Amino acid sequence: MQLRIPLFFAVAWVTLLGDLLYSQTLTIEHVLNMQRLRDIALSPDGRSVAYVVQQPKSLDDSRGPTNTEIHLANTQGGDPVQLTHNPGRDSSPQWSPDGKTLAFISDRAGQPGSQLYALNPGHDTLQTLTRHTSGIISFAWSPDGKRIAFLADQPLSEEQQERRRRGDDAIVLDGFDTDQNRPLRKLWILDCARGVIQQVDTGAHHVTKFRWSPAGERFLVVVTNDANLDYEWTRAQLAVVPTTGGKVRKYCATRGKIESLQWLPDGSGISFLGAAANGTEQAPGSLFVCREIGSVPVNLTLGKPFTVQSYRWFPNGEGVALTFVERNTRYLGTLNVSSGEISRLTARDQMVAPNISLSHDGTTIAYNCEEPQLPEDLHAGPLRGPHQKLTRLNPVLEELTYGATREFDWTARDGWDITGILITPVGYQAGDRCPTIVYVHGGPESMDLNGFNVQRHQLLAANGYAVFLPNYRGSVGRGVHYMISNHGDRGGKDFLDILDGVDALVEAGIADPDKLGIAGWSYGGFMSCWAVTQTTRFKAAMIGMGISNWYSLMGLCPVPIWNAEAHFLTWHYDNPEAYWKFSPVLNVRKVKTPTLLLYGERDPFIPPAQGREFYRGLQYYGVPSQMVVYPREGHGLGEPWHRKDASERELAWFNRYVKGVN
Repeated sequence: MQLRIPLFFAVAWVTLLGDLLYSQTLTIEHVLNMQRLRDIALSPDGRSVAYVVQQPKSLDDSRGPTNTEIHLANTQGGDPVQLTHNPGRDSSPQWSPDGKTLAFISDRAGQPGSQLYALNPGHDTLQTLTRHTSGIISFAWSPDGKRIAFLADQPLSEEQQERRRRGDDAIVLDGFDTDQNRPLRKLWILDCARGVIQQVDTGAHHVTKFRWSPAGERFLVVVTNDANLDYEWTRAQLAVVPTTGGKVRKYCATRGKIESLQWLPDGSGISFLGAAANGTEQAPGSLFVCREIGSVPVNLTLGKPFTVQSYRWFPNGEGVALTFVERNTRYLGTLNVSSGEISRLTARDQMVAPNISLSHDGTTIAYNCEEPQLPEDLHAGPLRGPHQKLTRLNPVLEELTYGATREFDWTARDGWDITGILITPVGYQAGDRCPTIVYVHGGPESMDLNGFNVQRHQLLAANGYAVFLPNYRGSVGRGVHYMISNHGDRGGKDFLDILDGVDALVEAGIADPDKLGIAGWSYGGFMSCWAVTQTTRFKAAMIGMGISNWYSLMGLCPVPIWNAEAHFLTWHYDNPEAYWKFSPVLNVRKVKTPTLLLYGERDPFIPPAQGREFYRGLQYYGVPSQMVVYPREGHGLGEPWHRKDASERELAWFNRYVKGVN
């Protein structure tokens, strides 16, 4: 007997199934409602992990402050507990050396900026440690737990306060375009028992980072001669200064960015992440050691085909735990300093965040980790495993259906091996040709990982697009040579890498050559801007805070030295052609591609003027285009309404011009 179903019931059932499937795929509301894992701190005994959770902001309070709270998890499992309940920001938890006290930074009401607080996780008492005149930026316990050092801006003098009160506050620039009114950042020490704060004399230096020595008698510091971001990136020095203050003594010669400075466990030397290639490695992705003052830094990862993003020394000083970016993954591993042997500790499909934390004896580790279809959560366990997931911050996201992700490799026209990530649409069937969006990462000293790419990429996959994330030359994760290979060639071979990747996708039968779009933010925005002046194969483009004129950007951005020395290898004054030839605005007359431009009103790195230069040309030549500037936003969108608006505009733009759907 054949069962016959009335037509209207059949239609209703199919509609219900379609609605059900759609309700199980990612939406912008899911993204906006995510809880995000931030700072983590493993207790010295390895039994507990303090961690920070950033709460989602509602659309009704889009302009309100971000709320972050500190939570505590047991490394053996069990339900985590929330330690703080503050409608502002609690961040940077750090355990005292004896593990009894947890200090953190908080911006609570009634205080002059962010201050230091402490609590005992076993009690409800909260102690206010500082009421410093200026907000505290970072801090660290002394090795004996009796003091806390912190960085804060130099407070205004009485004369400066009076001048500001009466409006006598003209901004005078120094010899290299620095606001002379900007305060220097200084180092201070809090005596925990007496509650007394004393400034460490560092002379006229601007202090950006510091570490207590193991004996607690001096600091390792990163200093510059001025409170200038360009100097911080290009002219920083490693130095030591007694905790009592005095002469700041250079430790060893460096060039370029400096991150993650640490003392060797026995205090006999120092280590840091820095730039190889004579300082022109854009990301500080090499691990260096200096054995004594005045010695030459030794690169422990010289010639390695990866980028180091964080590390922690084992107590015996014989090795370190590190996070590496290698091709399209970021994993946790160990490095034996003597042999150079590297051991991997996490699975290939686990993307580990750089903020790892070790117990005092080095036997227990905690870290944040995500997978292609699982959101980030806190993990911990014995160093060699097994590691246990301690949180489930976003259970709703675990139940959704996502586009499948995989690594995608191709050969560039000059024979280089290039790699990236391919996300296929939800419901994709092998053999289907898909409308495809090329989403170019920024930096370019960055990368796309095969992780939980929900911010923009999986949203497109949920709406029927394949998303291609190329890690073109200039990206991190392939060693120093790969990273610096597009110096002075912004939009040259790195752009050809992307086009060759698109060709490979078309040849593989995945991308529909008649339904291609391109998008990106920052340098990825530049690449989208550049693309539409070089080819008409893309049916639509989204330029997110992208560069349209490299020459004029040098007069607007806060890091011209960085651009000149680590990107173009020449100054625009000396060699204007090097900048002009890769400026999309010069070829705007060639553009036929409908283009959407999105910018932040207060972006210091790529001001909206960069978008206006290009947009006016698009309008002059009658190219379908729209430019949107988001108030109050800097280099990235933070307010929920703005993020929602940008996502919806981008999707509508691609639907209209790539899919042909209004």
